[in-house]
Amino acid sequence: MSQVPPAIVHGAPMWKRPGARKAAVVVVALGAAYGAFRVARPYLRSDTYKRLAEQHERARAKIGDGLDELFARQLSRESNAVKVVATLAAGAGLDGDLYTADACARGLSDAFKEALGTDVVRFSTYESSDVELVLTGKLAPSGSGFQLPHSQRVFPGIILTGEAKLLDTTLALEVRPPADVQFTQYMSGADIIFSSGPSDHAVASGIMQGTCRELGYDLLEKMTSWKRPAPPKRDPVADCKRGFHCRETAESLEADDPKTAAELYGEACRHDDDVACVRYGELELAQPTLEADRAARLHVTLEMGCRSEMPGACRMAGLVAMPATEHQRAEALVFFLRGCDLGDDASCPRAAALLADTAFADGAPLLLGRRTVATKQFGTAFAVRWGQWTRSDPGQPTLWVTRRPSRLPKGALVRELDGDRIPRGIVPPEGASTVYAIALDGGGDPCDRCNPSGPGPTPFSITPTQCICALAKPPAR
Repeated sequence: MSQVPPAIVHGAPMWKRPGARKAAVVVVALGAAYGAFRVARPYLRSDTYKRLAEQHERARAKIGDGLDELFARQLSRESNAVKVVATLAAGAGLDGDLYTADACARGLSDAFKEALGTDVVRFSTYESSDVELVLTGKLAPSGSGFQLPHSQRVFPGIILTGEAKLLDTTLALEVRPPADVQFTQYMSGADIIFSSGPSDHAVASGIMQGTCRELGYDLLEKMTSWKRPAPPKRDPVADCKRGFHCRETAESLEADDPKTAAELYGEACRHDDDVACVRYGELELAQPTLEADRAARLHVTLEMGCRSEMPGACRMAGLVAMPATEHQRAEALVFFLRGCDLGDDASCPRAAALLADTAFADGAPLLLGRRTVATKQFGTAFAVRWGQWTRSDPGQPTLWVTRRPSRLPKGALVRELDGDRIPRGIVPPEGASTVYAIALDGGGDPCDRCNPSGPGPTPFSITPTQCICALAKPPAR
C-alpha cells in the first residue's frame, strides 16, 4: 500500500476531508437552531417571568438600577420572594416572643411595596429563595410608648440595633418605629364579642412591623435613588377622630374655637373620659342656641356615659334634662341620683332639691348626709338610691327603710331583702338585719331578682334589662 503524500492530505480543503461534509451539516443545523431560539425566546417565557420583567422596568423608572442584581435573580427563579433570616435578642423589659421575624418581614414588604409597587419584592421567613436578607440585632425599650385609640394603656416602643445584609449591601442598624403604627388583627366572632381589645401579641407585632418598615426604607435609600416621603403634617382634630388625644386637643382649642372643642370633648366622653363629659356638657350648655342635632347628640352621649357609671356624665345629663316639664324633672332626678350614688358630690343637692316634689320628699336629707330620717308614710328610712325594678325601667328613686310599710301608693313595689341578698352599697342601720326597698313606678314586668351593679354596659347588653336594684357603694364623701 502506497503512502499518500502528506502535502495532498494537508493541503486539501476542509470540506474534502473524510467526514467533513457531515460535520458541516451539523454546524449549520446548530446555528439555525440557536438563531430560532433567540427569535422565539420571548414567546417561550412564562407569564410569571413576563410579569416580573414588566414590574422591574416600572420599578427602575422610580428607583434607578440599584436593585438590578436582585431583579436578575428573581427572573432566574421566577419568584419575587426574599427570605428573611433573623437572629433577634430581646433586652430587659421586652418579651422576645412577641416581636417576631414574621412581623419584621411584613414591615420590609410594606416598605418595598411603597417604593416599587405591589408584588415586586416580597419578604418572607418561610419561602425558599437564593436571595436572603440576613438580620442580626437586638431589641431594647426606646423609652417612648404607644397608645391604642381611646385607651389609657401604653405599650413600650422599641429600638432595633445590629446589622442587616442584602446581597452586597450591609447596613448598620439603629431603627425605631414611626410615631404612628397601624396593624391588622384578624378575630373570630367569639373574639369580637368577648375580647377587651387587641392582644399584646397583635400590638407588639404592629410595633415590630413598623420598625422593620423603617429598616426597609433605610435599605432602599442606601441601595437606590429612592427617598422616603416627608411625614404628613399632623392634624390634631383628625387624630382625635382616630381616638388619640381628644381631651388634650380640646383643651388647646377652647379659647379660639369652643364649638370644635366641644365636639372633641364629646368624642372623648363617648370613650369613657368622665372629665371630658363634664366639659362637653358645660361648653354645649353655654351656647346661646344649640342646634337640635347637637342637643340630641349631647343628651345621648351623656346618658350613655352615665350608664357606663361615670358620675360627671350623670350630673351633666341631669342638667341637660332640667327644663321645666314634670317629665324632664323626673328624668333629671334619675340622673342626679345616679351621679350621687357614684360619688359626685355636686349631684346630691340637686337630687335632693328635685326629690322635694315627690312622694319621697321626706327622704331628701339622706342625700345631704343624714343617717336616718322618719318619714310620714314609710317609717324610718336610711337611704334614697337609684335602682331598677322592672325590665323596662331606666332607673327610678328607691327608698330603703327598716320596716315593711303598711300603706303604699297604687302601683308601688316593695321588696324584702336580708343577709347576702342586700346589695352592695346598701348599709342598714345598726340592729337592722332585714331591709325593704320601695319603688313607686311599678309599671311593666317586675324584675325577679336584685342584681349587683358592675361595669358599664357592653355593646351587647341593654342596661334596663339588667335589673340593678342599687349601685355599688360609692367612694366616701
